[in-house]
Amino acid sequence: MPIINENTAKSFLSEIYQLGVGNRIKNLMEKQGIDVKGLAKWTGIPIATLYRIISGKNKNTRLNTIRKLCEFFEVTPNELIRGVSGLYSFLDNHSRKISDTLRYLMNEAGISQNELARQINISQQAINKILQAKTKQLSPETLDKLTHFFKVSEGQLRGELPLPISQIKESNHMLLNRKIPFVLWRNLYLLPDSLHSEDFIISPYCGSGVYATRILQNPPFLKSGDVLIVDYETDFRDGVTSLIQLVDRIAIGNVFCIDDKYTLVPLDSHEPTIELKEGQYRKLGVVLHVIKSNP
Repeated sequence: MPIINENTAKSFLSEIYQLGVGNRIKNLMEKQGIDVKGLAKWTGIPIATLYRIISGKNKNTRLNTIRKLCEFFEVTPNELIRGVSGLYSFLDNHSRKISDTLRYLMNEAGISQNELARQINISQQAINKILQAKTKQLSPETLDKLTHFFKVSEGQLRGELPLPISQIKESNHMLLNRKIPFVLWRNLYLLPDSLHSEDFIISPYCGSGVYATRILQNPPFLKSGDVLIVDYETDFRDGVTSLIQLVDRIAIGNVFCIDDKYTLVPLDSHEPTIELKEGQYRKLGVVLHVIKSNP
């Protein structure tokens, strides 16, 4: 009997796994009457990648690719590889890394590194290091923020416990359907007290200082009726569109810092730039998103 070393065995099992996924995809394609070209068109997955997966030659299928295939065929990751004895889906695997789990959760929620960093108040560089598996041990504070945001346990995030797909779907629904206060334009002068408004809208953006308001003026690129999602607590950043309360009105424009002095460049090019002098303005927030009104 020939001796098979550990590396050979792992390679052999990997080939069986990939071939099992490929066969499952071929069966699903036949049931739906679609070819590889059509699958590539509808999922956005490069046709060359699909051929490698189906032939079992793709050794490291991206989690985002798995998600697209599952969404198209309306199956779970576990169902995608069903029939391959002794193998687990990513979500059931108890030995996955934190970096793998976090990348999967972010892909499922459709959230970028920058947005996740903003939502949980840690640096984008810290998120990137976790995803690159360059962080040996997460701090208790970071663990707490990630588990609370994605509604998972520490064991699930670490890969010590399975992560049911039903739990992920429920968590994503909550992430994408958060209530934020709707503040009337005339009540912006009352911030932050007006953040306690009983009116609200549903938004993927959230945070203690995030609110929505409807524009009552017509600056370029925007129009009366458009809804702004604004973060009252975010500090000024160069070039970022902001809402500013001036002595006589509320202005919308991009803020720049030159020689430790803030300058507002209004969206309306016909208006002059405004030097924001201490005591003559108040920050109402940084604009995160614009919901365009119907034409």
